[in-house]
Amino acid sequence: MTLLLKFLYALIIFISLLFVVTNGAQFLCSDDSDCPRDLCVRNSLTLRCVNYICQCR
Repeated sequence: MTLLLKFLYALIIFISLLFVVTNGAQFLCSDDSDCPRDLCVRNSLTLRCVNYICQCR
């Protein structure tokens, strides 16, 4: 029984960390100039402010 509880606690912690990591790369903006220039990995992508979030397009 305690082994099952430890497994469930570890699973909850892992899933919560996964949510934090996947949602951590959003930058809020009001204009294209508010977005950081080094956000896009490839130089062919342009940085745009879409729905107040910086996105590479």
